[in-house]
Amino acid sequence: MAFNLPGRLKGRAFAFGAVFLMSLAPILIKLGILQSLDAIPLLTLRFWLAALVLWPVFFIVDRRVLRVRRKQLLPLCLASAIFAASYLLYYLALPYIGASIDHMLVAVSPAVVLLLPSEVLEQVG
Repeated sequence: MAFNLPGRLKGRAFAFGAVFLMSLAPILIKLGILQSLDAIPLLTLRFWLAALVLWPVFFIVDRRVLRVRRKQLLPLCLASAIFAASYLLYYLALPYIGASIDHMLVAVSPAVVLLLPSEVLEQVG
């Protein structure tokens, strides 16, 4: 997929798009929960829909990203487990907090990254 933008501008556009769409997520999730949807099935549905959208995109754009080597399995499984646990806790918390409070809590994420040891940060780029 080719976007005719310089690299830095393309990165900023993608980052802005991601932040914009991610800021809509808590509001939509909160609406679903207010419509008496349970948090866990809602999260499950979100992951399934994401998979249905992303698999064909990756298959069409670059199939190589779908290959996983054996040495990549452990980090992949660890990252997936941490990600799944964080989203599960996030969805379970939303009925009890407002979407605006949620946005403030998510803003703490950069501070958490700053607290990580520098050796960890150097390894991931």
